[in-house]
Amino acid sequence: MAQYRDSKGQPVLLTTRLASNGEGEVWQTNRNGYLAKIYHSQDAKRLKKLQVMLANPPEDPTRSQNHISIAWVQELLIDVQGNCVGFLMPVISQAKELQYVYNPQHRQNHAPKFNWYYLHATAYNVALIVSTIHAKGYIIGDMNPKNLLVNDKGLVSIIDTDSFQVTDAKTGIVYRCNVALEGFIPPELLNKELSSLNQTRYHDHFRLAVIIHHLLFGYHPFMGKWLGHGEPLEQKELIKQGSWLYSQNSPLQPTQNTIPLNVVHPEIQKLFLKCFNDGHTTPRLRPTAQDWCNALRIALSDLAACSKVPNHSYSRFYGKCYWCEREKQLGVDIFPHVANAVTPPQAKQQSQLKQNHKLQAPITIAQKGEIGKFVLKILGIGSFITAAIPIIHSFFFTVKVNDYKYLTQNNSNQITQESTETAKKPVDSDTSPVYYQQGIEYYQKGNYYEAINSLNLALTETPHLSDNINQYLTESYLAQGIIEAKNGRHIVAIDNYNKAININSKHAETYYQKALAYRDMQKYEAAIINYNKAIDLNPQNSYYYNSRGVIYYNLDKFNLALENFNKAIEINSNIIYFYSNRGRTNYQLKNYQAAIDDLTKTILEESKDGYYYNLRGFAYFQLDKLEAAINDFNKAIEINSKEPTFYTNRSGIYEQQGNISAAINDLEKAAALYSQQGNKQEYTKRINKIQILKSK
Repeated sequence: MAQYRDSKGQPVLLTTRLASNGEGEVWQTNRNGYLAKIYHSQDAKRLKKLQVMLANPPEDPTRSQNHISIAWVQELLIDVQGNCVGFLMPVISQAKELQYVYNPQHRQNHAPKFNWYYLHATAYNVALIVSTIHAKGYIIGDMNPKNLLVNDKGLVSIIDTDSFQVTDAKTGIVYRCNVALEGFIPPELLNKELSSLNQTRYHDHFRLAVIIHHLLFGYHPFMGKWLGHGEPLEQKELIKQGSWLYSQNSPLQPTQNTIPLNVVHPEIQKLFLKCFNDGHTTPRLRPTAQDWCNALRIALSDLAACSKVPNHSYSRFYGKCYWCEREKQLGVDIFPHVANAVTPPQAKQQSQLKQNHKLQAPITIAQKGEIGKFVLKILGIGSFITAAIPIIHSFFFTVKVNDYKYLTQNNSNQITQESTETAKKPVDSDTSPVYYQQGIEYYQKGNYYEAINSLNLALTETPHLSDNINQYLTESYLAQGIIEAKNGRHIVAIDNYNKAININSKHAETYYQKALAYRDMQKYEAAIINYNKAIDLNPQNSYYYNSRGVIYYNLDKFNLALENFNKAIEINSNIIYFYSNRGRTNYQLKNYQAAIDDLTKTILEESKDGYYYNLRGFAYFQLDKLEAAINDFNKAIEINSKEPTFYTNRSGIYEQQGNISAAINDLEKAAALYSQQGNKQEYTKRINKIQILKSK
């Protein structure tokens, strides 16, 4: 068998061939979690393309959740002659091609719990991945349901990333995508040689809309009953002519199986019409991936559960369960009853979801069979402060909403010192039957569910050891709850915390972890109740005050937030992110000099974060210290020259100073960056502002 090494010289063994096509073969390897792609022939351009990809990976939106959304090139593979013959890529396990969840027949056999709510969440996650890839400057090209895999929580992964169109930013060379699947080629590219042209995001936007239509309706948008003259046109010709069911003078009409467009939320309807009608002749008008993210999050917040069939969900705008209507008319239910069906969130969660619809974070769905009750988690929101700061140019929002790195302490990988001390009392080995010993061993190995089972049995067997057993049980329930919360199963986590509290109602850390779980579920009142209890039991824990302060900040209760951050710093003045939290709070309270002092202390430790300079620049601006503000915006740009809001903010200062040419120059840079990101709305705002400045 051929021998290969990675770029570090370490050997890589191919074990089982999994697939083969005209380009190469995919193999299992001896590297846990990695596959190898071996090309049939060597190609210098392909090698350079892989090198560019390795040097510039996109940010994976679910990396912190131990899920791989983008199966990116990880390592080059070198043969004994020193030639690059392929690459290593991550394995995507326990996932299926998209068609197995949107096609009703496949879905019934392979994913019966994937109801319409599931499909909305999956569509959102697809759009988020595309938005992330576009933000890095890549074009997907061969985007189709075979290259998109989805797991049983609705999380999506894109594969075959080596086929992407890649541009080398240093040389300007474009490595094109030469392949495409029929039905996903935009009209302007039909019958053209893909290897000879550069594709754009507008082309990907067409493909994305087709995929989302498949997910929400179960079939291709360019399908219907032919009413035109002569023989029915092939799908390719329908796409070329822009003839779908809702185009003007369409030669197609709905069949009895067609799902009407008005069953989806109006925001979704609007984007389909914009893509396939307006975007047919003017591709730049097609909705962006971010447009789809925003609309789908709103649509998710609008879904209601059917009172008759739990596996049905419908848009409140539509007003009734379409799937029940359809089953009554056709005698076919494409979302039939299943045990423990996943249902949309409750009204309060829906409202919060709608309010946060512009936050870019993947959506996971935990099945009822896993946790006993539905949980929706908007990953990444957590208890992080999002600084909604006033802006210099009043006509657009210029401060990046960002989840800062260090805002709360969640000891998800360890038991607290308080916990470990209480669980280490000596054990009388002469009176310690098997269940007690097993429970301790499971606990020490981190197998907390097994520990809980054994220790509960031990309570019956050895009541004279109940004090020791209960201490271990408390810690086991707490530790298992932390694990469940880390994996997004907050209802299960809270159940574990409650069991720990039933055993020991004086355990502060359990209330704190329970508060974090409620926080992640956006049940802020319940979170505050548990933070209060944790603080009552342990009033010298600075992290408890900081976390409670974050909740008050998110509720716009800035005075209460400030009190908590002050107390956290009073107890422990060495935690730098306490100061950044207080700095943002002081800004909201218009305590600008105090905000500057706190942010200055933060910058001394976090000098490579441009957003701290950006926020301090705003504070200087409010005090009319324009030169200091410009210096901070300069520093923010020096750290991150690809952030358009920094240029926008600096341009506002220049305009205040009467330096119109410098203001225009910064707005042009911001507009160019938004254009690269495909953000047409923000691009247009800056172009309009430039015209206003030029007319002065």
